[in-house]
Amino acid sequence: MKIDNFIEYFNKGDYQNCLPYIDQFKHHDNYLSAYIRNIIYFQTGNLPQAFEIASQYKDIDGIHQSVFKSIHDEIENLYPIPIIALNSINQNTKVIKIGGGARWIDTTLEKSQCSVTSMDSESERLGFKIDPDMLSDFHNIGEIPNDSYDWVISSHVIEHLENPIKALIGSHKVLKKDGYIYSVLPLYSQTFDKRRSVTSLQHLIDDFNSDKSGADWIHIDEFIRNYDCESDLVFKGDRNKWLDNFKLKPDRHTHYHVFDLALVFAMHGFCGFKCISIKELGNSIHYVGIKNNLKK
Repeated sequence: MKIDNFIEYFNKGDYQNCLPYIDQFKHHDNYLSAYIRNIIYFQTGNLPQAFEIASQYKDIDGIHQSVFKSIHDEIENLYPIPIIALNSINQNTKVIKIGGGARWIDTTLEKSQCSVTSMDSESERLGFKIDPDMLSDFHNIGEIPNDSYDWVISSHVIEHLENPIKALIGSHKVLKKDGYIYSVLPLYSQTFDKRRSVTSLQHLIDDFNSDKSGADWIHIDEFIRNYDCESDLVFKGDRNKWLDNFKLKPDRHTHYHVFDLALVFAMHGFCGFKCISIKELGNSIHYVGIKNNLKK
């Protein structure tokens, strides 16, 4: 190891270039080497490794104790997927990811070298080719063979579904035993849904029992009437511009249902998931659940 190069990278905060040297430190259990590895892992998105080291050293007196404790607490309290779930992702993990990226977890998936299958109802969005592995709607995930995946991940997709329970029951079906689901949904009070009423679980169940599919104009009309343009981060109060864009794909731009923490928890529970973690972060709700027995 060229220690001078490593020190230069570390002192400049160029942690990505420090990674090739990390193996030189992993067999050293002394306090300073733990600090170095902890910082590098944390800054490059290797959260399970960072959390493991920080947990070991956060209560040990030393000059860097506050750093260990800070990293431990940030991962434990801020990041939406608990370490027990993140630790299940490895080279043998099979993930199906619905719609766009789930942001920070994409780093974890990439570094783990797990198998990721992308599923989307469109082959391009906003003029960009997205080329999903499976061109299909989330409602149809149940058509995939049983017990196929270890994780189902969706970020800001469920609110665009006419029949979210159908998609979640399908997700339960395709997950292996003890498989995980990670769902990110908008927190209505922090988005342009703030003028609307939270949907009831019974409403979602009724939509499932009536096998809702395709554009539902009753829901679309309610969405248009109560949409709060002032809270839209894209259109920022320009309702005419928003409406022109909305008309292009009303069935895809509509939030068919309105979610808070309680509904997200109850909806996943109804579909056979045991909650591992549920958090409000910014304008989103992050739910992590594990496959449980589905009640008949």
